[in-house]
Amino acid sequence: MYPDIRLILINDEGLNDIISEHFDAGVRWGNTLAEGMIAVRISGDEEMALIGSPQYFNQSGVPKTIEELAQHSCLAYQFQTGGVYEWDLQQNGKPMKFTPQGQWTFGSDDSIIDAAKRGLGLGYVPLGLVRQEIAAGELVRVLKDASIPSPAFICITRTATFPPPCAA
Repeated sequence: MYPDIRLILINDEGLNDIISEHFDAGVRWGNTLAEGMIAVRISGDEEMALIGSPQYFNQSGVPKTIEELAQHSCLAYQFQTGGVYEWDLQQNGKPMKFTPQGQWTFGSDDSIIDAAKRGLGLGYVPLGLVRQEIAAGELVRVLKDASIPSPAFICITRTATFPPPCAA
């Protein structure tokens, strides 16, 4: 509909400064905003799932509590900034953080899912990414009550025009 508009789509999971990099808008997971930025939600919160393969659970057992996760090989997600995603969990209705420990660290949910299917450990990923694998029995979801929904995607911009360009 708008042939004169040129779009550049960059997939970068870092928390880049879209202003210094000369972008008009960006999409970010969560609610991290730089000062002076404007945001609008463009999705709902995403339910998370703690998953592993049947083979992994046959070999290592099924964790029944969050505390038991410390005895399991957990597949970590590392941000481009170097930090590791701490799993947002809840116990008895109280939020808590769990730092995954294990032999494997990845930079994408797809890699974590693949490693979990191969029996390398437990992953904590958006449920929407693994529904089919769970339904097919390739992955098993555990500690469902411990999962907390992850924040929505937001569109960020520096423009005073609201909503930002990506909300259209």
